[in-house]
Amino acid sequence: MKTTSKAFLLIFFSGGLTYGFFLLLTDLVFGYEPKLKKFIFSSIFFGALLSTVFLSSFITRLRKNGIKDVLWEHLKVGQKRILKTRLNIDELMALLKRDPIYGKMNILEIEKGIMFKTGISLESWGEVIKIIQLTENDHEFEYEVSSRPRLKTTIFDFGKNLEHMIRIEKLFLSIL
Repeated sequence: MKTTSKAFLLIFFSGGLTYGFFLLLTDLVFGYEPKLKKFIFSSIFFGALLSTVFLSSFITRLRKNGIKDVLWEHLKVGQKRILKTRLNIDELMALLKRDPIYGKMNILEIEKGIMFKTGISLESWGEVIKIIQLTENDHEFEYEVSSRPRLKTTIFDFGKNLEHMIRIEKLFLSIL
């Protein structure tokens, strides 16, 4: 089964069934007689609508970032990469502060690395991006770069964390 089909079914069932159960619960709370046809129709309709809108916008965003073949890794909300560069942590922080997007964020120095948080936007509740130094060999540094949602219950981020990974990867490659 294709990745997009799996994602469609995941969103369809999780969103549709949740919506259907919510309607069923409200019927019970307000004293209406629960109807199976209403539950099934609402679940199917809302699940199809939700998964179509979410997945099409997400795939459009991936295509905009140059990703043609969608993999399950691209759909995950938490993204992690190991990147190598010749910049030490101080030079890397200076590079990030000069960046037009990351330079506006509050960049914090943490033990063996850098952490910054994005703000809340219409697209997400914000992300936490960490760059942790793993090794140093002959003027080459290896970093673990991770981007995850601030809100741990996020199941769908429209590719925002993947965008951060791609942007940081391009920053790393621009100085090689």
